[in-house]
Amino acid sequence: MNEIVSEVNDHVVRLAVIEGDYHWHKHEDCDEAFFVLEGELYIDLDERTVSLQPGDLFTIPAGVMHRTRSNQRTVNICFEKAVNEITGSKKETSL
Repeated sequence: MNEIVSEVNDHVVRLAVIEGDYHWHKHEDCDEAFFVLEGELYIDLDERTVSLQPGDLFTIPAGVMHRTRSNQRTVNICFEKAVNEITGSKKETSL
């Protein structure tokens, strides 16, 4: 589930329920922020993995390759530009 719950200027606030892996991608022209409400969210970056617990917030800068994943049902709020384009695709990795 990934639903827009509000719009703020040229950005959207999305409520997402994640379970499993999302593909590697990047957003060329905007940052993306995740705020975890329930569960544990992992954000894989090229050189590290960030683990977010409920109440944690993390911002991915524009142009940074990343993927989100979870081992259990995870609920989060995502804040990004409404016209956000996803570029990139699956990436070979040893994570």
